[in-house]
Amino acid sequence: MTWVRRLRPYGSLLIVALFWPSAAPATELEEAVSLTAAGDLAGAERVYRSFAETHPQEGLPALGRFLSLAGDPGELEDFLDSIHKAPNLTVDLHARILLQAGRTDEALNQLRIAIGNEADPAVLRFAAGVFARAGAAEAGHLYLRLLRAAQNADEAHEALSGLLSYPEAVGAADLAALAPWLLEADLPAEERLAFLDAVVKTCPSPETDAPPKTAFESLLHSVRRFGQGDDQGALASAPESLSRDPSGSLWAVQRIRSLHRQGATEEAGRIAAWLLAKERPASPDPAVSDDAPMPIYAALDGKAPEAEAQAILLIQDRPYDPEPMRRLMRFYKETGRGDPASVPALVSQGATNPQLIGQCGYVLATEGFPTQALVEYDRALALDSADPFLRMNRAACLTRLERWEEAQAVYRNLLEVGHRGRPYHIHELILRLWVIAEARSEEAACLAYFESLLSRPLPTGSFELARDLAGVMRQLQRPSDAERFELLKPSPASP
Repeated sequence: MTWVRRLRPYGSLLIVALFWPSAAPATELEEAVSLTAAGDLAGAERVYRSFAETHPQEGLPALGRFLSLAGDPGELEDFLDSIHKAPNLTVDLHARILLQAGRTDEALNQLRIAIGNEADPAVLRFAAGVFARAGAAEAGHLYLRLLRAAQNADEAHEALSGLLSYPEAVGAADLAALAPWLLEADLPAEERLAFLDAVVKTCPSPETDAPPKTAFESLLHSVRRFGQGDDQGALASAPESLSRDPSGSLWAVQRIRSLHRQGATEEAGRIAAWLLAKERPASPDPAVSDDAPMPIYAALDGKAPEAEAQAILLIQDRPYDPEPMRRLMRFYKETGRGDPASVPALVSQGATNPQLIGQCGYVLATEGFPTQALVEYDRALALDSADPFLRMNRAACLTRLERWEEAQAVYRNLLEVGHRGRPYHIHELILRLWVIAEARSEEAACLAYFESLLSRPLPTGSFELARDLAGVMRQLQRPSDAERFELLKPSPASP
């Protein structure tokens, strides 16, 4: 008996069931899966059909998937025909059935028809997600529609999260829709900035030379200058005084990458430390105020015995501040009263924040304990294996230990596979690979590797590679290599 024959006796009851709220009992699905695994396809089909009648929201897509994989092709066609003819079927349920039945193109076409004049945000969100998973360009335009219609921060967050993958969907006339949300969005600053990097490439610069009037206009101006290679102009448009709010994070990353490309790594590191610590709420306790460390530092410098206990309390009160750790480590080095390498454990022991653990690794590495730093970085990467900061800094430890090939593999992987929306890493990665090449007298091979990169499709965010290669060569006093790289253009970014 086909699904059509099963459908007819129930008439309008099926239509009611399609919209009746229900909770899908897992036991029925588990039974159907078990029967399928045991080879009892007829029994499994009976369960799926029963489940589809009683719980259509979950059961009809499940039945469509079963029939597409294990049923008779004719039965699948009869089932889909009955679905097409069912009145008042919701757009999302119809699409889910088609998707589960392996009819992706039909589902996309149904959604294209449905959303032509569709104003329901729920339908638009569903369609955007389906198009995104199918790799269809419509997803970007739908996320942009949702962002324009956003009434609150939650709606804007969801739309902007999707739109970040589709900067090409944004035109000059759409920038006004971004302005209210992008600066303050609770999304990684690096991803928002990489998104703007791509947006300004497709949006023409304003014809007027009037200074920016809003924070968003200033940010666009700074990003445009950065994209044009004008790092000083990019810095001039980015405020030096960074506030403790989400837009402060965005400005901080913009300044960090501009400074990195100029080789001002010390100032960039200072801002990065601020960025790491800024989420920690300010303590009302005067013992941990901004001025509190000074007497403790003075006592450590004076080798006072009581300074050790004071410094330990300060470290525990300020886990995100690396300076107290450094001071106590140096105190131990100079007095021999303790093990300097044990100090970061006061913070990292029991910690679950990978950035905090990674900071302890950074302190160990820069104070001369790269082996111990590797342990901390391994712990941090176990919590967040993709974080490029952690991977880069761990590779720096490997370099200090002269484990050249391991460090080189990490840096090359970050260049070739991607660095999670942080294009300002490119300059640093190039420089670190050159340091390894010099240590191994492999400069010619390193230049050949850099040149080969420009013939490959690289991840989004690598579009400045040729210019950054040229910039590093100039920094290294190699003008002829710089000119050569300026003439080369990288392949288009891979999707």
